[in-house]
Amino acid sequence: MFEAGGIAYIYLCYGIHHLFNIVTSKEGNAQAVSDRAIEPIDNVELMLKRPNFPTSKPQLTASPGVLSKVLGIATIHNGIDLTKKIVQFG
Repeated sequence: MFEAGGIAYIYLCYGIHHLFNIVTSKEGNAQAVSDRAIEPIDNVELMLKRPNFPTSKPQLTASPGVLSKVLGIATIHNGIDLTKKIVQFG
């Protein structure tokens, strides 16, 4: 989280949830925005396969841990510069 703005900061919470944050400040100043939820409009079928939900549910992307899971985000993506290229998770 001490990187320059635009870097993905992803960490494992409670040993099970990958949480996705975007660093927002200058290098050396730990500030980030936590991505907590989204409204899916595309590739919902792929999102449903990842956590094994049988149908679309309101909670599909309504928590930070599930959001990362359905988007295929994991700690291996930590440190990606989100300002340099289009990132395809999962």
